[in-house]
Amino acid sequence: MTRLERRDFKMLRESCLRRCCSNVVSLYQHPQTRSDCATFVIIGTYLPTYGVYAATKAAVEAMTHVLAKELGSRKITVNAVAPGPVATELFLNGKSDELIERMTKDIPLGRLGEPNDIARVVSFLASPESGWINGQVIKANGGRNYGVFSK
Repeated sequence: MTRLERRDFKMLRESCLRRCCSNVVSLYQHPQTRSDCATFVIIGTYLPTYGVYAATKAAVEAMTHVLAKELGSRKITVNAVAPGPVATELFLNGKSDELIERMTKDIPLGRLGEPNDIARVVSFLASPESGWINGQVIKANGGRNYGVFSK
């Protein structure tokens, strides 16, 4: 790794994993049940140059599976949402119109996601209707295969 990559890894680890871990600690410190709370994590993408990002998100995905088993007896479900490209300032910043158009063409539904697309998935997972869903990674991506872009 270069120094830049080490710095990026530290920043991502601190921002992604620290938030996730602090939520986990809270769950273990306060005996709650599904009626009291549910935990959700967001994981991302697996593209070239995203290695450090993917590594931190893979750790969150692994924690999702483990915590689903550990907290299930308390009726707490733990699931992750893996959004595809979503038209947010963070996603669009620094990307050319050509790149965004190419990425959009790789989505079978023909458009970038909108924040509400992801919010609806999270809202469902927070609802009583999702009570039997546990330890899953829900891919809300318009049908796009991860890491695959046409040239």
